[in-house]
Amino acid sequence: MMTRVRIGLAITLACLLLFPVAVSANLWINEIYPAPSSGDWEWVELYNDQIDALSLQSYTVTDLAGNKLKFDSATPLPGGGYTLASASSVLNNSGDTVFLKDPAGQTVDVATYSAGLTADQTVARCPDGNGIWQTVSLPTKNSSNAPACLALTPTATPIPSPTNPPPTVTATPADPTVPPPSATATPVDNIYLSEVMVNPDAGGPEWVELYNANPTSVTLNNWYIDDAENGGASPKSFTLTLNPQDYASFTLTSSMFNNDGDAVRLLDQNKTVRDSFEYQTTEKGLTIGRAAINDDNFCLMTPSRDQNNAACLRPTAAASSPAATSPKPSISQLPTAKPANPARAFPARPKTTTAPLVAGATVKPTTPPLVLGASDASSPDNTSLRLNRSLSLCSFTYAVLTIVSIFIKIGG
Repeated sequence: MMTRVRIGLAITLACLLLFPVAVSANLWINEIYPAPSSGDWEWVELYNDQIDALSLQSYTVTDLAGNKLKFDSATPLPGGGYTLASASSVLNNSGDTVFLKDPAGQTVDVATYSAGLTADQTVARCPDGNGIWQTVSLPTKNSSNAPACLALTPTATPIPSPTNPPPTVTATPADPTVPPPSATATPVDNIYLSEVMVNPDAGGPEWVELYNANPTSVTLNNWYIDDAENGGASPKSFTLTLNPQDYASFTLTSSMFNNDGDAVRLLDQNKTVRDSFEYQTTEKGLTIGRAAINDDNFCLMTPSRDQNNAACLRPTAAASSPAATSPKPSISQLPTAKPANPARAFPARPKTTTAPLVAGATVKPTTPPLVLGASDASSPDNTSLRLNRSLSLCSFTYAVLTIVSIFIKIGG
């Protein structure tokens, strides 16, 4: 009997792991107001895109640190309706991440914004629900974002209605010499991976920091972060606004990177690789960051999220292979506040053939070797030279006497 129970529990657990319960996507973070005027409340607007009303009991809205915002109403949220979660001094003006979680604690939606918002600005989805995030200057608290989204275009087209019929448009023949406008979005260049937390402390999230080398602010709508190609994890979408020549980061809602070696890849909205690097080792609580924005060397460093990167602690086996479509900025384009990295290695000086001098020692001139029989008046060893000459004369005399004695014997 116990064996059957154990088998049944094992089958149930396997089904839960292989076929997880789908998370509802009918409730969205729709607008964020993080930098109110003094005395006003911060708020996060939620939008229910389904037909039926939805009870928000046990749903939670938190910032990156886990601080909760309180719902303004306890009544169920009608289909197509909006509601607010408000707080005071919870959302950071320097940038933060907002999480919406269901009663089971699963993340339903997440949004990240960066610094630079003023009291008359919000970040909002265009259109409501699953639209892309935009910075707007017309807050639409507890209502549709449509007016703010229309205000983003220089000449907004009125929404047709029975009392406001669409205008009559006269077709103009196309000029064959003018190429048709491109339907694709204008590419954003000069965006680089700056620092990545791949092995956080226990309970901490993984996060990615980017650097905008452009002289103007850019918004990355529906870009992606991914690990090694075909590595198993699906690319994670994010939307992030970066100030000119500045850093901004976002938090991953679930773990993606391996601690024992992986790749980090930045993909644009078309999933084209814009920057990447590989690493072989990590250390818990340390990040892997660029030693300098204008090169491709990565190293272990102390976390410095949304700030100038810290100095390298030691070289790592991280080998960068960026795939950016535009060249990296020159030194003159980089922020002057970024200090030179003291860990950067300089080329070694070439070796010389001259031996180093010891303090206090004198260098003796090298004396050429003496050749037997040669005269060298500067040689300090004249006694040896005279001895050699005497021995040579004795040998010659002995040879002459020997030859004479032989002739005497022959004549006798």
